Order: sequence, then C-alpha cells, then structure tokens
Amino acid sequence: VVIPVGAVSVVFAGGFVPLSYSLNLTYNGRVVASGSASAVSLVLPPGTYTLSGVVSGIPISPISFTVSNASTSTVTIPVGKVSVTFAGGLTPPTSAYSLELSYNGVVVASGSASEVSVVVPSGTYTLNGTLYGVPIPALSVAVPTGEVASVVVPVGKLSVSFAGGLTPSSYTLTLSYNGRTIATGTTSDVSLILPPGTYTLSGTVSGVALSPITVTVTEATTTTTTIPVGELSLSVYTLNGVQLSKASLSVSYSGSTIASGIGTLSIILPSGSYV
Repeated sequence: VVIPVGAVSVVFAGGFVPLSYSLNLTYNGRVVASGSASAVSLVLPPGTYTLSGVVSGIPISPISFTVSNASTSTVTIPVGKVSVTFAGGLTPPTSAYSLELSYNGVVVASGSASEVSVVVPSGTYTLNGTLYGVPIPALSVAVPTGEVASVVVPVGKLSVSFAGGLTPSSYTLTLSYNGRTIATGTTSDVSLILPPGTYTLSGTVSGVALSPITVTVTEATTTTTTIPVGELSLSVYTLNGVQLSKASLSVSYSGSTIASGIGTLSIILPSGSYV
C-alpha cells in the first residue's frame, strides 16, 4: 500500500532570511505546524494548504498552495532587503543619530544604519530619523521581492577652521539650526556630518563676539567655513628704537578690556577695529 503524500519546501525570496519571523502552516483553518521555514517544510497528504506569518513584525499575505502526490511544492515567501547608507560615504557616529524604518505608520526597526538594514516583506516603507537633533527628511523605500532596496540618507559635512591657520587660545563656537543649538565648543566640535540645510555659526573669540556666519550644507559634499580672525601684536618703542619692556599694554573692545600685558602683547581676534 502506497500512502499518497507530497512535500512542501518553504524558502525566502532571494535567499534573504529575516532575523525575526514566525510562520504558520494551516489546513482547513487548523494549524499544522508553526515556527521557522524548516519547521513548516513538511511531508503532507495531498491537498490545499495556507502559509501565513509575521516577518520583522509585519504580517505577510497568506499564501495558498497545493501539495501533490509524490512531488515537492516550493513556496517562496516574498521578501526583500533594505540597505541603508549615508551619502558621499559620510558616516556620522552612531551616538549622533537615530533612524526609524516604518510600514503603514508602524515602526519595523530603529537605531543605526545597520539596525534598519533588515529583511522585510515586499512593500513600501518610510525611513526617517534625526542627526544631531536635526530631522532627516522622510524617505520612501520600495522593497521589491528578492532584491536589495538601497537607501541613501542625505548628509553633507561641515568643516570649520580659522583664517590663516591661526588658532585662538580662548574661544567657543556654537552651531545652531532653526535657532536651536546642536553643537558647541572647538572647531572640531562643530565640524560635523549633518542633514542638508542652512545652519548658523556663532561664538566668541578672545572674549569678542563673532558676527554670525550662515552656512549651507549640501548633500554628499564638504562645506568649508573659515572664521575671519587676525593676530594683533603690540609693543612700545622709544623714538630711538629702544623697546620699553615694562610698558603696560591693553586692548579693549566695546569699552571692555579683553587683553593686557607688559612690554609686548599678542592676541588673535575677530576681524574688526580695536583700541
């Protein structure tokens, strides 16, 4: 007596295996098996079965298939993979940004670029997030079956330096976006990878306020911003050319003394007029 049976083999399109998923195999509404792809790849009596489940938190459309006597039915689950990178190879520190991949308003994955580069059911997704607190424009991601959907997050880089290679001994810079501070400190502290947009650089150099500088960051490029400063060097000489080494010197700005010294005085200052 030969018992009529066939087999079902369940695979994922493109060989993409999700990190998180659960499958259900049913017959006439009754669960026959559940779990991984191998757990629902079974030898079964001929008939019509339904495969359903959840992949990366998203329900897959039920797949109806027929098992025939003495043959194997292969069922391919329609999935694709999202691959997220940053424009121009400019990758910010993971601590500076957070991304979210969502489907119909439900968050599928969040975190770094690698954490949202996941295998998901075929469909249209949305990628958004923040970088240094600045919103990243929402990106629509169409994930085709069995393929990789590459998503490039639009960013550019801001590089800040002082004119003439002069570095003040005392200064603080502030980078802001829409009136909100996103970074403060040295030139390296405000030289960041950012979403494209218009930013404002301000601060003080040697106790003197800088005139705000408007900076436009463009996708996949480095925008170099030079802070206008110069070096002021003072000393006192007699008419005969003899330096007065004990002369008291001071520099003031807007009525306030910003530097003083004896004999000589050297200070790096924003461009402007001083007394």
